[in-house]
Order: sequence, then C-alpha cells, then structure tokens
Amino acid sequence: MKDKYLNEDNLQIAMTEYQPNMDKVERRVQTEYGKTVGYVSKVYDNTSGAGEQVYAVVDNLNQKPSEVEEVTVLFRGSAGPDKVLTEDFRNDWLENDMVLANRIWTEEKTPYPRNYDQSTAQLRAASDALNKIMKTYPNAKVNLYGHSLGSMNAQYAMANLSEKALNRVNSAHIYNGPNIYSLLSDEQQEKVDAIKGKIYNYADPKDMISMVGRDISQGSEGAVGVVYYVDSQSKGFADQHMTLGYALDKEGKIKVLNTIETAALNKVYTGMETYQQLKASLSSGGLTGHEQVYLDYSQASVIAASLGTIAQEAYEQTKAIRDEAVAEAEDVWEDIKRRPFSVTHLTDEEIMAIYAEEGVTYESVVGEVTDYFDKKVKVAQELAEAFSRLSQEIETGMQALLAEDTTLAGEIVQWTSGT
Repeated sequence: MKDKYLNEDNLQIAMTEYQPNMDKVERRVQTEYGKTVGYVSKVYDNTSGAGEQVYAVVDNLNQKPSEVEEVTVLFRGSAGPDKVLTEDFRNDWLENDMVLANRIWTEEKTPYPRNYDQSTAQLRAASDALNKIMKTYPNAKVNLYGHSLGSMNAQYAMANLSEKALNRVNSAHIYNGPNIYSLLSDEQQEKVDAIKGKIYNYADPKDMISMVGRDISQGSEGAVGVVYYVDSQSKGFADQHMTLGYALDKEGKIKVLNTIETAALNKVYTGMETYQQLKASLSSGGLTGHEQVYLDYSQASVIAASLGTIAQEAYEQTKAIRDEAVAEAEDVWEDIKRRPFSVTHLTDEEIMAIYAEEGVTYESVVGEVTDYFDKKVKVAQELAEAFSRLSQEIETGMQALLAEDTTLAGEIVQWTSGT
C-alpha cells in the first residue's frame, strides 16, 4: 500500500492533484485524511496539446461564478514512470522538465535578453488556464498549489498575471519544484517579488529535482516566493521527490533547515505582506503625507519586529548551547576527579595537585568554557534587547505623533479596518 503524504493541511491539498479522475467536473476532492477541499469546477487537461493539467476547485457548485469568494487551483506535476510510453509522459518530461532544467543550468553561461520568454508551451498553457479561471470567477481570491512540474507551472502562471489579478492571489503553496526565477523576464520577476510573502515554496535538499536552480546559502534570494528548505528524512529517489521524506516539527509545521539568517529574511518577507497590501490600496491615487508617514512606520515596524524575533531566538539558542557546553564541561570535571583504578599509592589531594601542575583545574576545564560562552550569550542578549528597544521606540514615536495628530489617527483606523 502506498505511503500517505505528510498530514499537513496545505501539502495534503497540493497532492490531491495526483488523485484519479481529477478531470471529472463535479468530482468531490478530499485529502487522504478525509478533509473536503471542494468540488472540481473547471478542468484544463491537455487542452492546448502541451500537457497542462490544471484544476479549479470550489466549495459550492451551485453558486454563480460571480458569487464565488475563493477558488483552489491545482497544478498537476509530471506523469509517473508507469506512464513512460504515453503522450502525457513525453509532454511532461521531454518537452518541459528536461528543457527547463537545461535552460536553468545554462542560463548563466548563455544569458538571454531580460525580456525574452524562456518558458515552454506547457508553462504558457498553465498560465492561460489560470487567467481563464480568474476571469470565470471575477470576485474570488485564489489559492494555488503545485508539486514538481506543477510548481513550475504555478510559478510561471503567477509571473504572468496582470497587476489586478495578482492582488487576488491569496496564497500559493508549491513543493519540490525547480526554481525558474532566472528564466523570468525583469517584469515577470517584479510580479512574483510583489507577492513573495504569499508564496510558500518548499524545497528538499535531498531531492535533486528540488535543487535545480537553487543555492541553499542564498535562502529565498533569487527565487520565486519564500523558500523553506525541508529538513527531510532520507528516502529513495522517487519517494524523496514525492515529499515522502517530509516530517513535522513540534508545532505541527513542515520541519525546515532555515539558518538564523535565512529565517530572519523569511520572517521579513512574510511580515511585509500586510504592508504591501496596504501600500497597494493607498497608492492608487498617489500618496498623501499622512499615508506616506503611516507606510514608513508600518515598514519599519515590521522589519524591526521580525528581526527582533530572530534576535531573541538567536539569544535563546546561544544560551541553550552555552548551558549544554557548560554541563558537558562539568561532566568532564567530574570524570577527572574520579580516582583512576590503577593509582593506589597517591591520595586524592596529591592526584589533584599533579593535575594542577599540568594546568588541569576546574577553572581551565569549566571556567574557561563558561567565560567563553557567557561572552557570546551577552552579545546575543544585547542584540535582542537592542531590537526590542528599537521596536518600542518606533511604537512610542508613532503613538506620540497620533496624540498630536488626531486626523492621522482617524485615517489609520479607516485604512486598517479591512485588514
């Protein structure tokens, strides 16, 4: 029996794209754990002849399209090895996966003009399908999901949306797909960068397909969305790619490998999403002085708070490392104090005196370790406190301004009432 995918809500939704009969309109879509995603309402299954498989899923098939408030869009990944002799397999692997991987790998050696479209027919067909779905449901927010080639289709489809349609993207969760950012034009990159915090892009470093076009040291830079490198278990090639190495952390989220630096940037990216939405709503008619002041405050507040959170986490992590190191040094000292079984002609005091002559003392074994790590902890604590003070100063400054300018205070209530 096939292993189930990780019991995490968004991953479970994404992998429904591989369920049988997804091309049947009105089909009920459920996760492996029985949670209903909705009902298939639109199907684009090789409609263009390029192999795209895109499904729209809604909660209620009886609603008028204009009344639908939310749509789930699933981009199916590549055909499996059991379909090796089919047109589906040829479209996915020969006409898309291999072509795109080659373009990503060679892009730095033979860069295309920045306005050159390096996509494939399937990516363009997937983009066309998403645009048609959004036109069908003109008032709905959309949530996008994709795995592998489906991830690439979703990345490209978002990059091709109009600015108005882009604002309707509620979230995107994509898994184990190559990074196509370098293949996008400047305009396309700007579009996905504008909603970076809404795109949750999971890549497994143990899956070679996930790592095409990626450098884990770069984190989310030069990538579509905020990249979360998965702390996965080792599986076979196929299972690794199909996310079966994923695990949950203690908070019930997908376990990731983010370093302190990467985590800091990811928190800023996601934290800035509300700011970007507010900026978009305010800037349509040009910014007033009050609007600019509030946007500056919001941006500074998000960045300071995000970095402050990371600084606090770094302090706590450093302190935990210090405590562990000191405890290990104490254990070593206790071992040193134990009388060697082979030594019977010396007293305990004489043995310790010999150790001291060789420089082995409590101070050298435990004290120096404690001093070293205490200095590290102090620096980390000072950094965390500095960010905390910065956040407080930003907030205090804004509150003082609001106390003097009641008009601004009223406008802020109006601007944020819908967020």
